[in-house]
Amino acid sequence: MTRNCEVCQAEIPQQAIKCTKCGSYQGAWRRLLFGGQAAALTQLLPVLALAAAFISTQLKTVGSDITIFDPDCSNPGGITLTASNLGDRSAVIEPRALKVMHLGKEQYEYTLKVQEESNRHLLVPAGEIISRTLAPQNGVQFMTVPDNDDCDYVIGLSVIEFDADAVSKEVRCTCAS
Repeated sequence: MTRNCEVCQAEIPQQAIKCTKCGSYQGAWRRLLFGGQAAALTQLLPVLALAAAFISTQLKTVGSDITIFDPDCSNPGGITLTASNLGDRSAVIEPRALKVMHLGKEQYEYTLKVQEESNRHLLVPAGEIISRTLAPQNGVQFMTVPDNDDCDYVIGLSVIEFDADAVSKEVRCTCAS
């Protein structure tokens, strides 16, 4: 029993794996694995690996990852706020208000600004830690209460991360003496 070669159409035995006339392997998988195309495939593998790596980085979720540390309230002229961004996109922190609380009740409220900067926003670049001093907007000093042991500053912040909606956060510290 005979059949024709898949490549050159020469007559070959039915069970033949390779054509005796043209030397090509019979069957697509055999031609791919044992023919000259195998060398081409091995050269194509690094290109495919690079393409897969590129596609995976494009599909990776990116964003900001903001952490606000405990503020330093020891300076009567301002509050030092430190924040880090472990994400790969920048974020913005907007100081909203400072409330002076005594025995759990609000005594005073101030609108905050960033000292030594023209705007109210703090830009936290990707992969960085920033530290800035916040102060009341009109240059007034923070008011404290006589018994500082029961006095707290509550700082209201809006955190705007690249890939999420704005989030309100509050940080607290003991009033400066």
